[in-house]
Amino acid sequence: MLIINARIITMSADDEAGGAIDNGFIEISGERISDIGEMAAAPIRPNDEIIDLGGRTVIPGFIDAHTHLGLCRAGEPYCESYINSGANTSPQRSPLECALADSYFDEALRAGVTAAAITFGSESPMPGKVSVVKTYGGDMSSMVIKEYAAQKLALGENPNKALGDIGAAGVIRAELKAAREFVLKGHGEYAPEKAAALKPLLEGKLPAHIHVHALEDINAALEIAEEFKIKIVLLHATDGYMLADTIKLRGIPVIYGPIVNDKSKAELMRMDEACPAVLSRAGVLTALCTDHPETPAKYLQLCAAVAVRNGMTALDALRAVTINAARILGIDEQTGSLEKGKDADMAVFAGDPLDVRCAPEMVICNGERIRV
Repeated sequence: MLIINARIITMSADDEAGGAIDNGFIEISGERISDIGEMAAAPIRPNDEIIDLGGRTVIPGFIDAHTHLGLCRAGEPYCESYINSGANTSPQRSPLECALADSYFDEALRAGVTAAAITFGSESPMPGKVSVVKTYGGDMSSMVIKEYAAQKLALGENPNKALGDIGAAGVIRAELKAAREFVLKGHGEYAPEKAAALKPLLEGKLPAHIHVHALEDINAALEIAEEFKIKIVLLHATDGYMLADTIKLRGIPVIYGPIVNDKSKAELMRMDEACPAVLSRAGVLTALCTDHPETPAKYLQLCAAVAVRNGMTALDALRAVTINAARILGIDEQTGSLEKGKDADMAVFAGDPLDVRCAPEMVICNGERIRV
């Protein structure tokens, strides 16, 4: 497949144009991009499948950095979903054990979302793993990009309510301390399956995505990271704009969202849609998420547009749903930008990709053309 006469925003450079090619081509062989560049160098051959975009814009497929896709299925009441399973700690649990590819995946795909992180909810302070999947494929086993991208932890109202008087921070500290003694020092008692799951976190090979909203919980997350010398990503970070400089200084990424939300809990009282803009301007590696089903994954484009409306630059918003999300999830060598050798995941727009009136005219995932 050869795409020609396209305006390509590659996201392969951190310049002011996002590595844009004003009139270029993308050659696709199988599931990968085999070549990309200016039209003058396009390798037009007889019998090639040629798609002439006539100046339309191509961007990398959107990546939703935090969702519960596959765990809360269409037509299924939330209370019957697999999102939460109580307050018990289960770091060894994978969302792939119970996720199913339903119509939500197809809706997200046709809206330009080609990849998403999926994980459990925040009722438990340590509910399990974060996995990353493609939205195209129909069978979860064939859709997996990364089975174990991060460990999910949770602080704040949700786990505290489920735990009663114990408190999520105390539970996390106790679990990490016991796991550290068992894994790194070789003594103490700890469930082997839990230890095996937490070993990559304790060894610094994988981060923890920590569900936080309120300022005090963000500070608690920072303290836990320092105490146990673990890598973390702040998930949601509703009050993150208050600590933007500190978060930047600590080199901690943020997955912000959902930005289309209400202030339905006390910890959301200070929610400000300008938070992603503040974090981005401070130099924090920032991604956006829908937190599907809080906001349906098919509206990730809308989330980016709302961020722009509240002060984020359009290019930073595009980065937040493409290459930044890929970097935070550890899949940027495979996807997140349009480069030779990467997955052929992209969306084609007749207008501005962040104009919510403008749906993709075409989506390509794993080199397969999806008609929308």
